[in-house]
Amino acid sequence: MLQFAYKRKSELVPASPFDPLWTIEQLAAYLKMSPRAVFCLRSQGRLPEPIRVGRSIRFKAEEIQAWTRAGAPDLVNWESMKRVGNLEF
Repeated sequence: MLQFAYKRKSELVPASPFDPLWTIEQLAAYLKMSPRAVFCLRSQGRLPEPIRVGRSIRFKAEEIQAWTRAGAPDLVNWESMKRVGNLEF
Protein backbone atom coordinates (compact mmCIF):
# COMPACT_ATOMS: atom_id res chain seq x y z
CA MET A 1 0.00 0.00 0.00
CA LEU A 2 1.42 3.36 -1.02
CA GLN A 3 0.96 6.14 1.50
CA PHE A 4 1.37 9.82 0.76
CA ALA A 5 2.62 12.75 2.75
CA TYR A 6 1.67 16.32 1.96
CA LYS A 7 4.67 18.53 1.38
CA ARG A 8 2.62 21.42 0.08
CA LYS A 9 -1.06 21.67 -0.64
CA SER A 10 -0.49 20.85 -4.30
CA GLU A 11 2.31 18.26 -3.86
CA LEU A 12 2.18 14.68 -2.66
CA VAL A 13 5.36 12.92 -1.57
CA PRO A 14 5.26 9.12 -1.46
CA ALA A 15 6.24 7.64 1.92
CA SER A 16 8.02 4.49 0.84
CA PRO A 17 9.54 1.99 3.27
CA PHE A 18 12.46 1.80 0.81
CA ASP A 19 13.52 5.43 1.33
CA PRO A 20 16.39 5.41 3.85
CA LEU A 21 15.45 8.77 5.40
CA TRP A 22 11.98 10.17 5.96
CA THR A 23 10.83 13.76 6.33
CA ILE A 24 8.35 14.78 9.01
CA GLU A 25 5.60 14.60 6.39
CA GLN A 26 6.58 11.09 5.29
CA LEU A 27 6.78 9.95 8.91
CA ALA A 28 3.34 11.43 9.56
CA ALA A 29 1.92 9.53 6.59
CA TYR A 30 3.53 6.28 7.81
CA LEU A 31 2.11 6.77 11.31
CA LYS A 32 -1.23 7.96 9.87
CA MET A 33 -1.24 11.23 11.79
CA SER A 34 -0.70 14.88 11.04
CA PRO A 35 2.77 16.45 10.84
CA ARG A 36 1.77 18.62 13.79
CA ALA A 37 1.12 15.49 15.89
CA VAL A 38 4.58 14.18 14.90
CA PHE A 39 6.14 17.45 16.11
CA CYS A 40 4.27 17.06 19.41
CA LEU A 41 5.48 13.47 19.84
CA ARG A 42 9.03 14.58 19.10
CA SER A 43 8.88 17.43 21.63
CA GLN A 44 7.50 15.02 24.26
CA GLY A 45 10.40 12.60 23.72
CA ARG A 46 8.21 9.85 22.34
CA LEU A 47 9.95 9.36 18.96
CA PRO A 48 13.41 8.03 18.08
CA GLU A 49 16.00 10.75 17.64
CA PRO A 50 16.09 12.22 14.13
CA ILE A 51 19.26 13.10 12.28
CA ARG A 52 20.04 16.48 10.82
CA VAL A 53 20.89 16.94 7.17
CA GLY A 54 21.87 20.56 6.96
CA ARG A 55 18.92 22.42 8.45
CA SER A 56 16.50 19.58 7.71
CA ILE A 57 15.33 16.86 10.10
CA ARG A 58 15.14 13.29 8.83
CA PHE A 59 14.18 10.02 10.50
CA LYS A 60 15.81 6.68 9.67
CA ALA A 61 13.10 4.56 8.07
CA GLU A 62 14.54 1.28 9.41
CA GLU A 63 14.66 2.65 12.94
CA ILE A 64 11.08 3.96 12.78
CA GLN A 65 9.85 0.60 11.50
CA ALA A 66 11.73 -1.24 14.29
CA TRP A 67 10.37 1.27 16.83
CA THR A 68 6.79 0.59 15.74
CA ARG A 69 7.38 -3.19 15.83
CA ALA A 70 8.65 -2.76 19.41
CA GLY A 71 5.39 -1.08 20.40
CA ALA A 72 6.45 2.57 20.03
CA PRO A 73 8.20 2.97 23.41
CA ASP A 74 9.26 6.39 24.67
CA LEU A 75 12.73 7.67 23.84
CA VAL A 76 14.39 6.56 27.11
CA ASN A 77 13.11 2.99 26.79
CA TRP A 78 13.89 2.91 23.09
CA GLU A 79 17.50 3.97 23.64
CA SER A 80 17.95 1.31 26.35
CA MET A 81 16.47 -1.32 24.02
CA LYS A 82 18.95 -0.29 21.33
CA ARG A 83 21.87 -0.58 23.79
CA VAL A 84 20.82 -4.06 24.89
CA GLY A 85 20.63 -5.02 21.23
CA ASN A 86 17.40 -7.00 21.12
CA LEU A 87 16.14 -5.18 18.03
CA GLU A 88 15.70 -6.16 14.41
CA PHE A 89 16.93 -3.30 12.23
